[in-house]
Amino acid sequence: KKEERKTTGIYVMIFFVILSIFAIGWKRSVWSKLH
Repeated sequence: KKEERKTTGIYVMIFFVILSIFAIGWKRSVWSKLH
């Protein structure tokens, strides 16, 4: 069970990293369109 939680935490971290990258990319595209 402990190992399962560890792998889940890693997947959550990867998910958040990808999500933040998408958010930054989307923000940049929106800002470039506005300016």
